[in-house]
Amino acid sequence: LTQFVRFVEAYGFRSLLFELLTANPRLLELLVRTLDASETAGGWLIRRPQWLEELTRSGMLDRAFDVVQHLERLQSLGATSTNLDPVRIYRQRELLRILLRDVLRLAPLAQLLAEQNDLAEACLIFTERMVNPDQALTIVALGKFGGREIGYGADLDVLFVGVETRAAQSLIATVG
Repeated sequence: LTQFVRFVEAYGFRSLLFELLTANPRLLELLVRTLDASETAGGWLIRRPQWLEELTRSGMLDRAFDVVQHLERLQSLGATSTNLDPVRIYRQRELLRILLRDVLRLAPLAQLLAEQNDLAEACLIFTERMVNPDQALTIVALGKFGGREIGYGADLDVLFVGVETRAAQSLIATVG
């Protein structure tokens, strides 16, 4: 309930929000179920309440993106090695989209885990390319990440292989 109140306060035009939720009771149910399912996702919605409409109106909930598609979308965001905020925001929005798909039961658990893994892999690859464009660094995924079973909020267990340790240190400092 507290997160719902914070979401309403963050939305801005409350009358417009209540009109939207009245006209679409399933959207209200989705909002409440999402806030109940994840405090982190609730925080993302409170900071960016427009995401609820964007994700539910654009047909994005019906789609799954693979690593290549995520990389293409990340490339279009204008991130730089000194400003990776667009990557962090993209990752949060996509995790929220996957959670909404989960709450609505639009995909089986195995597919949702694969989607989370593809997102994590794409963000890691993209960030590594941005931070160390000339470095030869091999990243080996371990644990649930390596087994393609990463879940919400999981850490990425990785092993860095390469001659130059600065590349790995730089990547850890950037995403850590």
